[in-house]
Amino acid sequence: AYLAETQLAALYRLGGDYGQALAADHRARQRCPQWPQAYFGLAESHYYLHEWQQVADWCDMGRRQPPPQTDHFVNPMAYRFDWLIYYTVSLYHLGRRREALAWTKEALRICPDDPWHCRNLHLFLRSSAATRDEPFLKSTEMAPNGHTTA
Repeated sequence: AYLAETQLAALYRLGGDYGQALAADHRARQRCPQWPQAYFGLAESHYYLHEWQQVADWCDMGRRQPPPQTDHFVNPMAYRFDWLIYYTVSLYHLGRRREALAWTKEALRICPDDPWHCRNLHLFLRSSAATRDEPFLKSTEMAPNGHTTA
C-alpha cells in the first residue's frame, strides 16, 4: 500500500494536482514513517508550490531515514540523488546559500553532468556577491535527459 500511495502521489504531481499528491504521500508516510520516499514526495509537491521551508523540512526528514528494507524494487537514486534539486533550490530561496552550494556539489559528485545542478552551481557561485539571480527551477515539462515529460 505504501508504494501504491507514493506512485499515486507521483501521478497526481504529473497532473498538477498537488493537494491530492500531498494527501497520498501523507497517507504513505503514516503507513511506513521509517521509509523516505513519501518524505521526498512531499518535498517535491511543496517545491512546485514554491513552499520553500516545507521543501527543506521534508527533505531533511527524508534524508535521515534509511533506505527501505523490502523485497520490492526501489530505485537507489531516489534516496541518494533525485531529491537534491528540490533541496538545493529551497535552501537557496531560504537564504541558506552556502548549504545550497555544498549540496549542489554533492549532487554533482554523484551525477557530474546533471544539467540542473551544473547550472545552479554556476549561479550559486556567482550569487555569493549578488542575490538577484534565480536558481534553475526543475520543471515538470523537462526531464534531465532533455526530453519533455508531457
